[in-house]
Amino acid sequence: MPFDLSPLALPADAWTLLIEDDPHFGAWVADLLTKDGRGGSVRVVRTLQAARAAFAAGPPMLAVIDLNLPDGSGVVAIRELAAITPVATILVLTAIDDPQIALSAIRAGAHGYVVKNASAAAFLQTIGDLLQGGSPITASVARLLLRELHAPTAVGSGALPQVEALSERETEVLRLLTRGYRNKEIAREFDLSPHTVNAHVRSIYQKLSVNSRSELRKLIGDA
Repeated sequence: MPFDLSPLALPADAWTLLIEDDPHFGAWVADLLTKDGRGGSVRVVRTLQAARAAFAAGPPMLAVIDLNLPDGSGVVAIRELAAITPVATILVLTAIDDPQIALSAIRAGAHGYVVKNASAAAFLQTIGDLLQGGSPITASVARLLLRELHAPTAVGSGALPQVEALSERETEVLRLLTRGYRNKEIAREFDLSPHTVNAHVRSIYQKLSVNSRSELRKLIGDA
């Protein structure tokens, strides 16, 4: 069945930037976008550095961005693109269904957040919703976001008095630590150096009076 392109057609010079480090998945998404036609021409890059070079050549009208990139976080790409051009439509397409990461991406400027398990038809519907001004979010992520907003956790909720002594960045790092993220993964997510993350972790341990991740998880879990 051919795609109906006419209702949502973009200007002839419009183009889409796809930031995706998986070449096979990236080729699949690029093929869908090209056949659909509503995003204009499609350019695919695999790293944050290549994305920055693409921004310098001229901002896209549509950007589809993965979050786990080899040289940094897609949240950084979102923030930088949103600063360059507020008219760009930005969709996160990722395997991460963490509500805190989703909130970070949305706060950075993303207009939609979709997990990488959608069918071709569902993905194209998402693109259509975006171009019509919608903000599609995968249902599982939306439920997690609502749970996060309506049910305060020990981290930053005041259940642990020591947590109040943490800085905003330390609180963000703590959230990922309690979800099992490694220091290297936290560094990529926040575009920090491993040395900086290690310093944050040491500070968190000192302020919460723990000596290991297992003690940290037990402290948060028991609060």
